Amino acid sequence: MTLSDLYRRIAGLIVKGRGLASRQSAHLLMDATLREGEVRSDIPVIEGYGLTSRPRPGGRILAACMGGAREMLEIWCAQDPYRPQDGEEGAVILYGYEDGAAPHRIHLRPGARIEIIGQTVAVTARGDATVTAAGNATITAGEVARLGGKHIEIHAAETLRMDVNGYGETWEWDADAEVYRVHTRMIGPVEAGTTGPVEPPEHEAP
Repeated sequence: MTLSDLYRRIAGLIVKGRGLASRQSAHLLMDATLREGEVRSDIPVIEGYGLTSRPRPGGRILAACMGGAREMLEIWCAQDPYRPQDGEEGAVILYGYEDGAAPHRIHLRPGARIEIIGQTVAVTARGDATVTAAGNATITAGEVARLGGKHIEIHAAETLRMDVNGYGETWEWDADAEVYRVHTRMIGPVEAGTTGPVEPPEHEAP
């Protein structure tokens, strides 16, 4: 091996380029354009344990050639040219490819604040699910907020409040007197309603 060959091997250990198409298999494979217009296909992409992503074409890649041999090429880093640009210093953002048009992401903000944003968000537990808040918990829907199940239980240690546009009741436990107090609130006149058969969604199967 000449000195020139050794230099080329050392210089070719780490190469930069642009990612092209990618394919899913047991390993993520990506085509890439390397320096001087060299195009390589089916380059394995090294991913960390428990996390996978499929980069879009056009981003910068950083690849390594084991021993300087092109047939041992592996991509170690693939950068997204469309990454979010609104992260605060110290923030961590897990995002998808449509984030620029309609943000959907998990945003770890400074101050121990976590935001989950998406057009549609679904959380599924094959077993039990528990949500616990040391402070307040708020669920707000622009249209319908539905709580469904075979059995529904609502427990309050001290106060239970229900109202429709200001009309409703507050049930309150007075521990000193050991009695329950019911407070009725009303805004405007109240008229008698009508009685009819049960209709969906009340009797829909869960």
